[in-house]
Amino acid sequence: VSVIVPVLNAQAWLPDLLGALMAQQPHPPLEIILVDSGSTDGTLAEATRWPAVRVVPIARFTHGGARNLGAREARGDVLFLLTQDARPADASTMDRLVAALDQPGVVAAYARQIPRPDANPMEEFFLAERFPAGPPVVRRAVSGQPLLVGDVFFSNVAAAIRRQALLEHPFDETVIMSEDQQFSRDVLLAGKAVAYAPDAVVLHSHNYSL
Repeated sequence: VSVIVPVLNAQAWLPDLLGALMAQQPHPPLEIILVDSGSTDGTLAEATRWPAVRVVPIARFTHGGARNLGAREARGDVLFLLTQDARPADASTMDRLVAALDQPGVVAAYARQIPRPDANPMEEFFLAERFPAGPPVVRRAVSGQPLLVGDVFFSNVAAAIRRQALLEHPFDETVIMSEDQQFSRDVLLAGKAVAYAPDAVVLHSHNYSL
């Protein structure tokens, strides 16, 4: 498993995030690739403290472009995509998420997100609705039926994707957001499946204003 994390001025997040990743059981990831968009804080200095971490610079950031670059650079057969502010909730998060790929036809799976302790009620409600505790779900396209928003929902905040599937169906580098929904749509239309793995959990929330 290769971990890919797009970063920008991530110094405040990295010690906790990298520590949690290297504590994953039964094995830590093969490598952690930080796709850096020109950080000016201590991100690069922190990265050098971790032997498994490699920094790959990107000149022009897009959500899809950063992740595609990480996929091309990766050595692992499976990619574990994270954002810099998403932390595995326990030492089995990565293993459980990757295990979801063992289901027939599944090439990508996304994790459950739970709020951080400081999350406001609106954020808690949103995450509970969008990332319920269970059950697990496998989505496939049905011939002759259109794909709706709920059918293609996917989240790159914490996802496991077979590297070959992403190389064959790369993220659209021109969209400003929802490249994860676009990827999910493309693989579903190609006859593959995506999964929601609620037993794999990350801490992630934003206290957005109205």
